[in-house]
Amino acid sequence: SMSAPHITGSAALVFALHPTFSAAQVKSALMTTANRNVVEADGVTPAGVFSQGSGRVDLAGVVDPGLTLDVTRSQMDAVLADPIHRIDLNEPSVYDPALPGRVTTSRTFKNVTAHPIVFQVKATSDLAGAITVTPSVFNAPPGGTVTLTISIDATKGTVGTWYTGQIDLTQLGGSRHLHLPVAFNPSAPAAGSVSLTTNCDVKVIHLSANQNSTCTAVAQNNSLQPATVNLSTTWSDNLVLQSATPGATKTGRDTETLPPTTLAPARPPDPQISTGTTPAGGFLDLGGIGLPLRPMGDETISNFTLSHPFQFAGVTYNKLGIVSDGYLIAGGGTGNDITPLPQHFPDPTPPNGVLAPFWTDLDGGNGTIAGQGFYIGALTDGVNFWTVVQWNVHVYGTTTLEKFQVWLGANGSEDVSYAYQTVADPGLPLNTGAENADGTAGSNFTGLPTPSPDSGLVVASTPGAPGASAALAVTLRPNRTLPHLAPSLIETDMTTSLSRDTSVASTSIQVLP
Repeated sequence: SMSAPHITGSAALVFALHPTFSAAQVKSALMTTANRNVVEADGVTPAGVFSQGSGRVDLAGVVDPGLTLDVTRSQMDAVLADPIHRIDLNEPSVYDPALPGRVTTSRTFKNVTAHPIVFQVKATSDLAGAITVTPSVFNAPPGGTVTLTISIDATKGTVGTWYTGQIDLTQLGGSRHLHLPVAFNPSAPAAGSVSLTTNCDVKVIHLSANQNSTCTAVAQNNSLQPATVNLSTTWSDNLVLQSATPGATKTGRDTETLPPTTLAPARPPDPQISTGTTPAGGFLDLGGIGLPLRPMGDETISNFTLSHPFQFAGVTYNKLGIVSDGYLIAGGGTGNDITPLPQHFPDPTPPNGVLAPFWTDLDGGNGTIAGQGFYIGALTDGVNFWTVVQWNVHVYGTTTLEKFQVWLGANGSEDVSYAYQTVADPGLPLNTGAENADGTAGSNFTGLPTPSPDSGLVVASTPGAPGASAALAVTLRPNRTLPHLAPSLIETDMTTSLSRDTSVASTSIQVLP
């Protein structure tokens, strides 16, 4: 908890002036009254939301903010387990990093004065009309609260472009001025990993031909958990509904709605490890066929671009990261992917896309120990190709030698196997296994792999599969053209149990005479 004796600077002053304020109210007072006349490092360009946040602390404002926002500890803790409601925290800003259409949230202000105060509300944005707030004027009774409803519409924005704005509260009959910064980034219509697409089978309709067009919206669950979706399709008023998906109902003059539908989750590619042999029938020492021994240190990664791409867990890779601790990163990695402490698969924490023949705390000696390091080479039988990686390393802090390898087939299908020449119990945490690209599926081999010239382990992945989908189709017939032959719009809105946002997908029909 926060208390005045432990706080310095501006926050301490606010606590001293308002000893009954919570830490969240102090933050609110500091942010909503901050001075926004801030410039970038060039000393000229006005600073944007991402540079200045709410602005520079203005002590004159925090002495008497008039209104504050508050957030409880339990509410803060709740969004750790429920991140989709992060936008609803009663904080002095609004932020949506991936908005596939529209979102509505709220902020509740408390009058911390002994008198009623009236404020006018105005929203601005560099995407015209994107932010709306109601009510536009409110009267806050002394000690009372007022809730503002804030809506952001990103449908006219460019996907991947950040937009910023501001909500200004100006006291009528007084001098108080408060503000909340807003930032949002339009995204593709895939709220909570449920994608939304829409298409009409006839794009141009001649009114004289009495034609129809069927427009179909599809919600596809790409997430790994069930998702309940709600679909509604609305069309321009020059189109008349002829028929719709069975079970859908007309919920407005030009709107058809599908009842809430729960979609089964997707299934990720699932690598499984079991006993088997390499294409060479077991361990083939690369040092014995003339490949150069490369130096390998402690806690290192070496990345390679492969001339022969390989397939693993539904993905084709042409890059590979070789980690000194006895595992590979499919697709390559960085220093953040190095750890001597093995994971138990699956684990969404990086590293992911792991092929681990012998993951433990290993050291290659950094070129100072004869015969230790790693080999990598492309082998062929005249028809097929394999990338083979071999470790000759020791357990960190010991002289225990471990020699093992991974074979990666480049033959149009998954062909992954491990082989061992010399392996001993490292006396440290150890895992042998494989994990898919995002750490959602994988398996582990129990026990110590057996060194043998004619055996090893094989990784074989069960293919992934998309989740269930729901479709809302409407067949429409025009009854007139629009002025200036403007296109007739068809829009589908989708909400899901996995997101706070409303996904929006639009298409159009050109109606001609």
